[in-house]
Amino acid sequence: MAERREPRSGFPEPTNATAGRRVAPALDKGQPAGRREGGSTLRPLGSLLTTLILLVAPPWAGAGEPAPADGAQVLARVGDTVITVPEYRAALHQRQRWTFYHGQPPEGERATFRRKVADELIDRVLLLQEVERREIQVQPHAVEQALKGKRASAAQRKQVEQQLRIQRLREQVEDVAPPKEADLRGYFKDHPEKFTEPERLRLSLILLGVNASAPPQAWDAARREAEQMVAELRDGASFEETARLRSADQSAAKGGDMGYVHRGMLGDPVQKIIAELEPGEVSDPAMVLEGIAVFRLDDRQSAHRMEYARVRERVKDLWRRERREKAWQGLLQDLRAKTPITINEQYLEPQHESKENAQRGRDVKVLARRFEGSVPKEAGVP
Repeated sequence: MAERREPRSGFPEPTNATAGRRVAPALDKGQPAGRREGGSTLRPLGSLLTTLILLVAPPWAGAGEPAPADGAQVLARVGDTVITVPEYRAALHQRQRWTFYHGQPPEGERATFRRKVADELIDRVLLLQEVERREIQVQPHAVEQALKGKRASAAQRKQVEQQLRIQRLREQVEDVAPPKEADLRGYFKDHPEKFTEPERLRLSLILLGVNASAPPQAWDAARREAEQMVAELRDGASFEETARLRSADQSAAKGGDMGYVHRGMLGDPVQKIIAELEPGEVSDPAMVLEGIAVFRLDDRQSAHRMEYARVRERVKDLWRRERREKAWQGLLQDLRAKTPITINEQYLEPQHESKENAQRGRDVKVLARRFEGSVPKEAGVP
């Protein structure tokens, strides 16, 4: 399976291959379930502009320009503007590099990914057309400030200027009216899952450490030791003293006390074990990444709805965020509805990938000729 990079621009989040395998270290770094806030799908403007001027072949180079005279194939027509196949291939290649460590999406996601890149290019053209219609401009000093002293060609400066103009458009669209108190209370009532404190568990842990690369005999020996230890604990031995003497976890100094953790911060195998325990009970031995673990459930606090007064500012923030995103997506839908758009679907099919890999070098040269100076020498263009 292809590994994903850090999520950018709304692409799927990476799969945590180790979720549920670590014990204490993972719990210290976790975040309560149900408390995570969804981020904006836009990248921070500064990092986006920096990326734009460092690209070997800018993904959106020329998107929104008049039809080329070099005979390049056309992916899509958006009103009077065309998006060429070389532009699409450059964008697709760059997106794959940004999103996947191995430069390719998983087999089952390729068609969706290719469509998403094409949609992004179309949306960008639509937004640039709307920027022109609204006559949104940025001053040269704003471009210089965004570049932060970096050297950039005329084409790259134009890229930055376009992105700043789109950012100004977004600021206009997302300038929504402030909510009324009734709006906030309604939002709080309609989204209980966002304002519910998840179940909290207070746990203690004894970890018999085993190196992950140790032979099976070492794991078997640790399990036998843990089974004998559990029998002693259930027979009245002190959990705290045993943890101090025998646990390899950092909680040993506190008698194994891990404090409170939220439901969802534990991996599924551990969560299933804890779910069967009553406060004061000791679990059977469980295999985890660092060795063999024994847990004691010390307290269980049920999930509960938080009071409105306590979370009012969070309610307000989420309400604004959703209204702004709704306004932005509404603009894109309106632009798509009123603009003639035709797409050459054959170029979105995954079977074109082998042809594209062979064609990409030639595409870079085509783009370089159209946007002279936007491709550095290291791109391999003569």
